[in-house]
Amino acid sequence: MITVITLSKNLLDYETLYWEQFVEREKAIARLTAIMEVAAPSTEVIRMKRQINKRRRAQGTRLKANLKSQISNLKFRIFHSPRLAP
Repeated sequence: MITVITLSKNLLDYETLYWEQFVEREKAIARLTAIMEVAAPSTEVIRMKRQINKRRRAQGTRLKANLKSQISNLKFRIFHSPRLAP
């Protein structure tokens, strides 16, 4: 029982850390975008925004795949762990 609780807590901590990092990353991107728009509002900014969005989508896909893999691994470990004898 303690093993299941520990593994569940680890999964929750991992997911919380993921979302905290994701939010901080989005804030940084927003700050950089605002700076770029003030400094040089031109077609170059539009091109750079497109590149940023393309990278963001690619990285989001990789992060989601990694998180799904971690969750699957954790579920497997929880459901296939040896049960404690009474």
